[in-house]
Amino acid sequence: MMIEIDYPKDEEEEILFEPKGGKDEIDAEISMHAMEGNASSQTIRLMGYIHNKPVSILLDTGSTHNFVGPKVVQRAGLKLTPEPSFRVTIAGDDKLYSEGCCKLVHINRQGKHIITDFHVLSIGGCQMILGVDWPKTFDTVTLSYKDHKIRLSKAGKSWKFQGV
Repeated sequence: MMIEIDYPKDEEEEILFEPKGGKDEIDAEISMHAMEGNASSQTIRLMGYIHNKPVSILLDTGSTHNFVGPKVVQRAGLKLTPEPSFRVTIAGDDKLYSEGCCKLVHINRQGKHIITDFHVLSIGGCQMILGVDWPKTFDTVTLSYKDHKIRLSKAGKSWKFQGV
């Protein structure tokens, strides 16, 4: 797993990603691939750390929001904030309700701190899901599913992530 950056590796940077829009503007959906943790043509798997605990992250453009499993919340000691009923549709069919929200979760990816919110949801096959909530906070996003690469840019800075 590699991340390419255009400045020295020993420099740490916090990258704050604020989701656009609210939950009232769009119904939350999670893809079946994300629920099962399977790779597909619309997913890229990444690795990261939360409080020095390794986590597997699935970037899934078939999911509308960011989700984290309750076991990760407990293991990493994340603060759970209650939220009003936040309904999530699974692959256009079944419905689940979020158990709350973890605000401003810090994911460390080789010296970079990705900071964004996650809804807590019992997801089966993976620990965390970055849905389209995350990439739409950037100015430009390029995904190469074939090569498992992500290129992001915002405010004149760019980042490259290599998936596994």
